[in-house]
Amino acid sequence: MIGMKEAVAKAVEYAEIALGNTRTTGVLLEEIRSDEVKGHDAWLITISIPKPQSAIAALTARDPRDYKTIVVNKDTGEFVELTIRTPLASQ
Repeated sequence: MIGMKEAVAKAVEYAEIALGNTRTTGVLLEEIRSDEVKGHDAWLITISIPKPQSAIAALTARDPRDYKTIVVNKDTGEFVELTIRTPLASQ
């Protein structure tokens, strides 16, 4: 079984593999959750990365980051899935 710190390191590693080093420059940890996914205990690691956009668009964007949730199997440390995470709107 892998712990939380190792799961975060693996999630960032998987994001770099899937999205590339350039795209994952400036990665930030946003949240960590433990849950069951596809019948297995898993870590759900949400990261944020800068959105690829022009300088003008960056100045006018409400949220200049993309959010991704990476699911890591707790028992094996293997990648399960990467999904787009849409943040809730501010109230």
